[in-house]
Amino acid sequence: MNKSVQRVFRREAHIEPSPIVTKSEVERLQALRAKPTPHQVLRPKYIDHAQIDNQMDKINERRLTHQKTRLMVADYQLNRDRLKAVNKGRAKASFNQKSKDHSHSR
Repeated sequence: MNKSVQRVFRREAHIEPSPIVTKSEVERLQALRAKPTPHQVLRPKYIDHAQIDNQMDKINERRLTHQKTRLMVADYQLNRDRLKAVNKGRAKASFNQKSKDHSHSR
């Protein structure tokens, strides 16, 4: 596109760039923006949407309950394994302490 065509195009489209940006220019450009229009959500007819929504809610609740249960089980197992490790460490320390006492008493 050559420069003369660009000038004509800008003049026709009313987008002649000005060297200084003004508030009125910004407001004019904002007014030219496409405005979103509300639209209706289209759902198929002759279907009981309340029943479908209810079933989806039940499925989501079951999944949520399952996830909460899994988290509780994992937390329980983590605490149990930690206590086992602590007790094993105490038993090992106690055993080492007893073996030291027996070696000194001989």
